[in-house]
Amino acid sequence: MTNKYELKPEQLRWRCDPGLFKFETTADLEVKEEIIGQEKALKAMETGLSISSPGFNVFVAGLSGTGKMTTVNFILEKLKVSDQAPNDKCYVHNFKMTDMPCMIELPAGKGKQFKKDMEDLLVALRTNVPKLFENENYQESREEILSKARAAEEEIYKPFQERLQKEGLTLVQMKMGTLTKSGVAPLVEGKPMPVDEYVALVEAGQIKGVDLEAFKKKFLVYEKELQEKLKASAQVEKDVREKLEKLDRDYVLFMVDGLIENLKAKYDGGGRVGVYLEQVKESVVGDIERFKRGPIEYAPGPGLPPIRFEDPFLEYQVNVIVDNSETKRVPIIIENSPTFHNLFGTIETSFSRTGEPETNHMRIKAGSMLRADGGYLVFNALDALSEPYVWKTLKRSLICRIVEIPSTGLFPFFTVSGMKPEPVKTNLKVVMVGDYYLYRLLYGYDEDFRKIFKIKSDFVHDMKKNDKHIRDYVNFTNGLCNREKLLHADPEGMAAIVEFGVTRAGRQKKLSTRFSEIADVIREASYLATKDGATHVTGKHVEQAMKDRVERVSQVEFLISEFIEDGRIRIETTGERVGQVNGLAVYNTGDHVFGKPTRITAEISMGRAGIVSIDRESKLSGSTHDKGVLIMSGYLRSKYAQDRPLALSASICFEQSYGEVDGDSASSTELYALISSIADVPLKQNIAVTGSVDQKGNVQPIGGVNEKIDGFFKVCKAKGLKGDEGVMVPERNVDDLMLSKEVVDAVKKGKFHIYAVSTIEQGLEILTGLKSGKRAATGKYPKGTINRLVVDRLESLAKGLKEFAGNGEKNK
Repeated sequence: MTNKYELKPEQLRWRCDPGLFKFETTADLEVKEEIIGQEKALKAMETGLSISSPGFNVFVAGLSGTGKMTTVNFILEKLKVSDQAPNDKCYVHNFKMTDMPCMIELPAGKGKQFKKDMEDLLVALRTNVPKLFENENYQESREEILSKARAAEEEIYKPFQERLQKEGLTLVQMKMGTLTKSGVAPLVEGKPMPVDEYVALVEAGQIKGVDLEAFKKKFLVYEKELQEKLKASAQVEKDVREKLEKLDRDYVLFMVDGLIENLKAKYDGGGRVGVYLEQVKESVVGDIERFKRGPIEYAPGPGLPPIRFEDPFLEYQVNVIVDNSETKRVPIIIENSPTFHNLFGTIETSFSRTGEPETNHMRIKAGSMLRADGGYLVFNALDALSEPYVWKTLKRSLICRIVEIPSTGLFPFFTVSGMKPEPVKTNLKVVMVGDYYLYRLLYGYDEDFRKIFKIKSDFVHDMKKNDKHIRDYVNFTNGLCNREKLLHADPEGMAAIVEFGVTRAGRQKKLSTRFSEIADVIREASYLATKDGATHVTGKHVEQAMKDRVERVSQVEFLISEFIEDGRIRIETTGERVGQVNGLAVYNTGDHVFGKPTRITAEISMGRAGIVSIDRESKLSGSTHDKGVLIMSGYLRSKYAQDRPLALSASICFEQSYGEVDGDSASSTELYALISSIADVPLKQNIAVTGSVDQKGNVQPIGGVNEKIDGFFKVCKAKGLKGDEGVMVPERNVDDLMLSKEVVDAVKKGKFHIYAVSTIEQGLEILTGLKSGKRAATGKYPKGTINRLVVDRLESLAKGLKEFAGNGEKNK
């Protein structure tokens, strides 16, 4: 009865024929660099990167190891873009608003030249301005102004001095603290004497013949007149100072104007460069004195070298924050560490001796957003989202198409600088690389995300297995071996690599596109071949590499196997049991996925409670498993309760399971145990079962079928194969089978068996050895069939419940 459902060995594993490969080793082939199996993703990415409209940035979604970042790099390098490099970006001092540096954009390479020209301008000014004032013409003009000033001073004071001398007085400079004041003083024996002393001597009679009252009146008159003379003298000094300043400005302006005009002509005159150069000219002419002085130094102590203060000419320097002089095409920036400052830039800050923060426009540093302007910026989405303030600032920058360099310190929320550089207009494409979950999260909860990332490039984890993609595997292997100096593979080794790709895909008709895993196997196989002294990688090396990879991470699997062998976890692989069957579960430890059997039992009794899942009542089951239990109830009602009530109480349990049970892949297994308990028919314990079920009794495909079969095989092998053990799987999973060579060999030798069923009734026939039975025209199932036994037992339970209920009423 079971032979018609048993699979042949050739159905259990797809084999890659080494004869497909017409080479001795992959080294004989020409290297072809191309992206494999991601045609739709490539098309989407090219669309997004080629459309210049706002918002057409790209989110690359897919599982890790599918080559997302490699593909992005490949596409960007191959993309047909302009060879014209973007503009250089420079910050210069803002002479009107010193805390808001101005941005100047220049053609590629011009920024560095402009910086050099401004440095040359400063050198010329510091060298030539002092020489201007040593010029003979300048000295003559200055002396002429000073001579006229001296003559004007003489006209003011000479007649006044002569009159004072006639009155026995004179002009003196009197010291008052640290100040000096002009005043009138009496002469005694030809020498000036303070007025107070003079008056005291007169009053004491030591000076004779002086009318003190007349002297005081005369003195006050001359003092008042002196104040008028001083005002006139101050006006003369002011006029002289203004004339000297104008003379200095005229001489300096003549020189500076020529230098500035030459620069303006070199940089096309107008625009922001012209405005800045005019401000430079005004600044130079407005503060000529500092060009006469040398650098200011401070001596901290005897024997210590002097400390030079900050450059007093910083405002004339140019900070080229983005230099594209060496750029041959639009920039492609891969930001491996998308922190806040790495993306958006920063303003470096130092602290003065008093502890106050200091900065200037020369300390502004560009981030990746500015360096990628005019081109492409690529970074990992999760890395960026995990950094404080990055996502919010990134959205604002992409929506507004500007970048504001933050005036923050170590932390984005802690401002240490009051400087606010002028925002920079940008035009770049951002490519974020992430996974499906992150994309769904952002798309569902952030409306701005939909506006700024309009293109999704979806990377698949597998591709169709055809001749082209097998050749792509060969090209990938060849390229990897050439790049990393690995040993190349022969046809058998290449066939084993392709078979590993099919195994990782989980289906015979698919190949895995998680090339990071494929590459790791190739690297390990090359190591093993080198260790063996081989000249190339063979199938033996690839298989050993795969085996070693599993052994390194299979400690949990080993412990569970040990518990089963020791009997601490009870699994029976011989005999028959009523209401008990071996189900199959998949365990995922993160770096390793494996399958192990689990004992499922069912017990029934008279009652109306229906089917009770002990795991659900214990809150040890997930929602998908609970759904499977309800589907079983639906199947029983549709199959056996059309003309009679379903009067039973049943309990189902995953024995010795203490963690959460989820998924519906054991729903058919639970149903087999339940029907066995109802019909009181034993089930074979040497056959493990997997598969979900619908309400119509169809067995549906499940995941992890290869791991489940392999897990039960290992348990049976450890207990000693009797030759009748096997696994029953859904028929729809046959194309997914890629079993290990050990399992296939056991099947070939008749020591292990794989069955494929499409309905519950087919599975019952395998597990019980009885026919399921078809309903006759009378509505009855044939005697001795599973369905007849179930119906008879249900009728018995219903009658018993009715009689019990009737007796209860009579007893009342």
